[in-house]
Amino acid sequence: MFVIICGGGKIGYSLAEHLMREKHKVVIIEKDKAVCERVSRDLDDVIVINGDACELRYLEEAQAAKAQVVVALTGDDEDNLVICQIAKTCYSVPRAVAKVNDPRNEEALARLGIDVPINATKLIAQIVDQEVDLEDISTLLKLRQGKISIIQGKISKQSPLANSQLKDVSMPPKCIITSVLRGEEIIVPKGDTTLCEGDDVLAITTIESEKEFRKLLMG
Repeated sequence: MFVIICGGGKIGYSLAEHLMREKHKVVIIEKDKAVCERVSRDLDDVIVINGDACELRYLEEAQAAKAQVVVALTGDDEDNLVICQIAKTCYSVPRAVAKVNDPRNEEALARLGIDVPINATKLIAQIVDQEVDLEDISTLLKLRQGKISIIQGKISKQSPLANSQLKDVSMPPKCIITSVLRGEEIIVPKGDTTLCEGDDVLAITTIESEKEFRKLLMG
């Protein structure tokens, strides 16, 4: 995979290092010349371009038309938006990912075409919520700009799901259990599948139904 990272700070550096280990092709575009020199010195296989990724010529130099992903990690949300919009509209890059520095901008960035706006504050809050309130339930993945969740959870003793056939359970709207893990066995559930206390389940749910499904698992 060919990835362009715009911003060579700590996050950009670490991401480039990880992608390089996974044998992906990586280009970093960074304004600060000293940062560019450090990245070039430490990461031999990463191409580093000293410039402003908001300017078309630097994305052109990075061969953005060949990239599968552009990741904007600057400290300015407006710059991150511009970078991703240029990548998608001018170079048809399939996937644009942007760091959200101000949590209030997350929805706006999503509406303006950013495929994955990454809000660190929100992610940390979700982790805290899951650890404190629902320690056996975790969100594995967010899809469709955060509107769809893939959830893994364990059926508790108090859950209405425990010892019930799936067809008899009132599931939240637009929520479906796709897999049941029972010990080493993987079960594709049907209407007559009996769910047991301690089963791990995988489910796909809309964001509106996620909280209700978590309550259903916990009882």
